[in-house]
Amino acid sequence: MTDANPVLLVVDDEPGILRLIDRFARKIGFEVATAGSGQEALQKLQAEKAAVALVDLRMPDVDGLEVLRRIRAADPDCQVILMTGHASIDTAIEAIKHGAMDYLSKPFDFDRLEELLRRVRGEIDRRRQLLAAESRMVKQ
Repeated sequence: MTDANPVLLVVDDEPGILRLIDRFARKIGFEVATAGSGQEALQKLQAEKAAVALVDLRMPDVDGLEVLRRIRAADPDCQVILMTGHASIDTAIEAIKHGAMDYLSKPFDFDRLEELLRRVRGEIDRRRQLLAAESRMVKQ
């Protein structure tokens, strides 16, 4: 495993949201990949591993819950945060049931988003440290 910045995949059909989150996440140490649709996101995930995906719930082709299900099936280590401008208790429960890390409402609470992304970073850093320690022990 390298020390490269973890990848955040942002999936939203609004280009302004993609640009906003791209700038925000890069400032806290993420490489950012963007997708304008659920289908594009699923294609990108086949080519590149993401540590976390921030997925809009409502998109024209594949909805966010379906993207969440497919990501969790393909890569259980990839954390998924759903976001929506149309929050409801039912979709929040459904998201958590299918393994979402969290569920954010638009407009964003950027303090909360930063907290979630830093938590993912911390988990990745802990895994790297454990792997490095195990590797050192094996070499002894």
